[in-house]
Amino acid sequence: MRLMLRFLIPLSLALAIMPCSAETSGQPNPSWIWRTTSPGDTETVFFRREFQLPQNVASAAVTVTCDNWNRLMVNGADLGMSDEWEAPRSYDVLAHLKPGAKNVIAVEGRNKGGSAGMALRFRATLKDGKKIHIVSDGGWQCSGESANGWEKPGFNGTGWPDVAVVAKMGDGPWGSVMPPDIENAGVREDVTKNYQMAPGFKLERIYQVPKNQGSWVAMTVDGKGTLICADQYGKIYQVGLAADPAGNTTAEPLDIPLQGAHGLLWHDDVLWVTVNEGSDESGIWRVPASANGKYGKPELVRVFPGRGEHGPHGMTPSPDGKSIYVTAGNFTNLAEMDSSLVSRNWAEDQLLPRRPDA
Repeated sequence: MRLMLRFLIPLSLALAIMPCSAETSGQPNPSWIWRTTSPGDTETVFFRREFQLPQNVASAAVTVTCDNWNRLMVNGADLGMSDEWEAPRSYDVLAHLKPGAKNVIAVEGRNKGGSAGMALRFRATLKDGKKIHIVSDGGWQCSGESANGWEKPGFNGTGWPDVAVVAKMGDGPWGSVMPPDIENAGVREDVTKNYQMAPGFKLERIYQVPKNQGSWVAMTVDGKGTLICADQYGKIYQVGLAADPAGNTTAEPLDIPLQGAHGLLWHDDVLWVTVNEGSDESGIWRVPASANGKYGKPELVRVFPGRGEHGPHGMTPSPDGKSIYVTAGNFTNLAEMDSSLVSRNWAEDQLLPRRPDA
């Protein structure tokens, strides 16, 4: 079947840890750290923390933020940057770790005036269920200048002083932008009393998304009734509901090599994905599925020249099932068109002067 994509463009859419071993007790609280407690207005600081990991690491993630800008590296791998300190970014780092060996987390932080600080939380789950936590604290090293190999294990950090602790997480001027991870995320809870419900209805929270799984912004249901959800910067997850109401909900990443999905749609036994963030090309991707639940190689169907929160987003099938309607934000340019329902050879007239929002 030849599937037609149709576009709808709205106006807008909006480490507590010892140097050679990892701590497996309760969650420590990150601190805001910097080179000194009196930051320069245009200062760049390079942070590093080296640590030993056991062999049996099952999963691992890092959440990091910096006022005003940061770039995260794990064992030399550049994982990305962010300039939104009020919205810490989480990264799945398992593929970049070296179990049974020394590892290093490195952050380049920049201040653009006023207060400055970097905060980070690393957490790993071992195959026996134990947790490992590393947070930004006074045990990190830093420098105002980079050096060759500073972001990799084995670097000689002699001469790199310890950081200064500027504040605890939750203190001003930043507040608690990085709260503790959610424990027992899959425990189901009746929350009907917290909301105004129609008679006879019940509201149940089936899952609380932990920080290491990012921010979920898209959801669809596959042909077997299973929920599929996407982290806007990370992976696509399959959510499993226990048959027993007292059982726990699970969320496992799917073996789909796409990240940064802002839209999901299950249609004709195919998972359609709107990719908006990350290294994959922005656009609509087709991911075939087999009867045994395995997914095939993603195929880029149509490129969208636009990214971010005002880029391409949700999808819904047309009433006849032969087309997919795509919702895109006002920072998305029109994709290449095969045809248009609207005549495109007319100019736009304006009765009143336009007042753009940007």
